[in-house]
Amino acid sequence: MSPSAENPPNRPSPGARCFRAVRADQKLSEIPVNVSAIQRTIAPALAPYTDIPPAETARQVWQDLAGHIHVLVPEVEQRARGPWAGTDQGSITLSGIACVHRKLRRGLPGNDTLAAWAATQELARQCQILLGLATDPVVYEPKH
Repeated sequence: MSPSAENPPNRPSPGARCFRAVRADQKLSEIPVNVSAIQRTIAPALAPYTDIPPAETARQVWQDLAGHIHVLVPEVEQRARGPWAGTDQGSITLSGIACVHRKLRRGLPGNDTLAAWAATQELARQCQILLGLATDPVVYEPKH
């Protein structure tokens, strides 16, 4: 299902649930991440194919992933700058976010369907990592 005016990305329908997690401020709250919708976007992008899907499919999946990433990044960034600040996890996470931003700015390769699909699959993997980081429980260990 693609996002539309009736079904915007990462805005769950009234019956859908948001993910509940401990945020970087150590308070349990609902994070506006529709995990199921993101997983439904990632799965076909990473599925094995015998024939490469058309470029238009790559473009649509890329756009859907970009929408999910724009919701996930603030959640993950908050953790990297909060409880993970000054740790390897925080540094690696911020570097990964910078990489995703560069990839989104570059966009899809224009004339090559294979390159467009490969770039879409790479973005799906990065989205999958961000989803894992956004939904993992935050364990706060004070620095000594």
